[in-house]
Amino acid sequence: MKQYSLKRYQRLRKEKEFEAVFRSGQTWEKKGFFKARYRKNDLSFSRIGISVSKRAGNSVFRNALKRVVRDWFRMHKKEFSCSFDVVFVFSSCISGYSPESIRQSLDQFLREHQQ
Repeated sequence: MKQYSLKRYQRLRKEKEFEAVFRSGQTWEKKGFFKARYRKNDLSFSRIGISVSKRAGNSVFRNALKRVVRDWFRMHKKEFSCSFDVVFVFSSCISGYSPESIRQSLDQFLREHQQ
């Protein structure tokens, strides 16, 4: 079960880490759901960052959304073909979607970036 844990170092935490991804990363967009900014890193593992607009809903909704994304990443981090820094950016349009539809979109992102 340890292989599915999400360690602190596997998350983007500092503003400069987010800025590096936004500055030099590529964009993948799922209309109406989210944008993913990503770039390869020099580490042996992938890292995740999550940004949710306050307009997306109240704090309970935003935190639940982040839990869904972190859980998805935790279960799929070994499937990335190389190590990435990924920032998922959710806007206010996300509020009407279910956790399952969000997971399906995240799966689509992963399928397209497994090359």
